[in-house]
Amino acid sequence: MDQLKEAKIDELDLHRAIVALSEKMKAVDDNASKKKDEPSLYTSWTLSFTAPTSEEAQKVLAGYIDYISALVVKESIENVRNKLEIKTQFEKEKLAQDRIKTKNQLDANIQRLNYSLDIANAAGIKKPVYSNGQAVKDDPDFSISLGADGIERKLEIEKAVTDVAELNGELRNRQYLVEQLTKANINDVNFTPFKYQLRPSLPVKKDGPGKSIIVILSALIGGMVACGGVLLRHAMASRKQDAMMADHLV
Repeated sequence: MDQLKEAKIDELDLHRAIVALSEKMKAVDDNASKKKDEPSLYTSWTLSFTAPTSEEAQKVLAGYIDYISALVVKESIENVRNKLEIKTQFEKEKLAQDRIKTKNQLDANIQRLNYSLDIANAAGIKKPVYSNGQAVKDDPDFSISLGADGIERKLEIEKAVTDVAELNGELRNRQYLVEQLTKANINDVNFTPFKYQLRPSLPVKKDGPGKSIIVILSALIGGMVACGGVLLRHAMASRKQDAMMADHLV
């Protein structure tokens, strides 16, 4: 399988070759014999491959597993990168929307303070009313309890805000999250997508008919050939003898 990385092979031809190779493999679920109600601590499969020689079967099986493992690792890394990109884009858009909402709220507060300042000036309230020990029922929409001087100062502070995240802790935390997601980089890493219980090894027995069956079949075929040869020689001898007798009679 290492040669495939350097060789220039058409992807379609490679796919067909891998499919053809996989059709000759046998995968057995080791948990299939267990009852459905019986819990299994892990999932285990046995993969085998038949080839002309035991060494070739071992080599092909190990190479196939390594090739498929490399594909799984590559797809897993790409999946993580795609999820990171989607998460980063989602948080960016959400942060942008929240910044707009916070900015709109700030603009509304500034406009409300302008109205409160006009009302306080019209009412002649310059200082905070509670400092004089007066009990007043403040307007919930346009508060004037700070007095014109207090409202004016608060208005200056609100207008001086250039970044809406300065006075919003949650927004600043979200902005920090976006910055960290943007800096994140998923490098190529190698990992094993499964655990070996037993690495590909030489087969303990040879697939196909046993030696005893082959010997018996060979003996039967040899006997049939020998019998056929004897019958053929006998037939030829009989025909030759009949021809000689016919010549004597003539």
